[in-house]
Amino acid sequence: MSKLIAEVMSVNIKEKIIDAIDVETVILSESEDEAREIGLSFMKSLGFDDVDVVFVEHSGFSARIRLRTYIHRPGDRYAWLSTGGALK
Repeated sequence: MSKLIAEVMSVNIKEKIIDAIDVETVILSESEDEAREIGLSFMKSLGFDDVDVVFVEHSGFSARIRLRTYIHRPGDRYAWLSTGGALK
C-alpha cells in the first residue's frame, strides 16, 4: 500500500469536509415521491442523517435527483476552528 493511500485511510475524511456533500444520480422510480424516498433511504444507508433533497425531476421511468448531506451546517461549531485550523 502506498504511503499516500495509507495516510488517506487513516484520516477521518468527514473531518476534512467543511460544509456538505452533494450526490446527483438517476433513480428508477414511478414518481418524484418514490425517488425522494429511495434517495433519502440510500443516503441514510451510507450513514448520513442530515439529508435534504435539493432537486428532483421525474420523467418516464426514472427521476434525476440531487441530495445534500450536511457535515456542518452554517453556524455549527467547527472542530477545526478550535484546533487552529484544518489546513496543516
